[in-house]
Amino acid sequence: MWGSQLARDNARSHHSRPWSLAHGRGNRAFTLLEIIVVAGLVAAVSLAFVGRLGGGSRAVALDSAQRILVDVLTFARTRAAAGGCRVRVLVNAEPGDIAQFRRTLVVQQEASLESNLWSDPLLEVTLPDGVYLLPYRSRIPPGFIADPAAWTRFNSTELLDSSALSGAPQSLAIGAGALESWDVVQFTPAGTLSFGMGDLVLASGNSRAPGVALAGESQVQVTNPATVRGVSLSLYGLPVLIDDREGF
Repeated sequence: MWGSQLARDNARSHHSRPWSLAHGRGNRAFTLLEIIVVAGLVAAVSLAFVGRLGGGSRAVALDSAQRILVDVLTFARTRAAAGGCRVRVLVNAEPGDIAQFRRTLVVQQEASLESNLWSDPLLEVTLPDGVYLLPYRSRIPPGFIADPAAWTRFNSTELLDSSALSGAPQSLAIGAGALESWDVVQFTPAGTLSFGMGDLVLASGNSRAPGVALAGESQVQVTNPATVRGVSLSLYGLPVLIDDREGF
């Protein structure tokens, strides 16, 4: 009798059990891989912060930015496959926003497939101080590169740029912010890229001294093409690390 009662209690407990990780493949859930990616992202951001406190070099900042970039891209790609709708990574491209320009990354998920309605940010991170993500070649603002002739791809006269950002930028208000320009890397539910493969290039730089930048010029400037880092994105959305200029 006691055995029968226990079986009935277990059955009721099973049917009334709330949502669990076993049901975590919907839009509201984070998969185990996503949790691991976010944990890695937090660790990379923490490492970048510690590096700045300890006077870390630009090389340390670039390495940290590269890890952050890979983690953000992996998170977005995984989220698109898990949620069954598009997910995009936005890169701030507003020259007047010195704090965020070419440094702030935002991940958004589409409300439903092809709805073109986008969620509040799932992630929002900023690259370490002094590290910037290069724009697409035709959208490099005046003054952002001091000597364009020095910023070419290895053994090439082609301009070194983030070719994965070739799609048109979007004018968006993120959260409660004002309308700003954002570059886009977008993943489909199959994990592929919406706009084609390409590179994302990270470079060290700094804010320009007050009064140096002319009207319409960038307030920040990248400084050393020999020490760039970044990733190459295949059509399937997989980021491959590139650790020097020779890889681009």
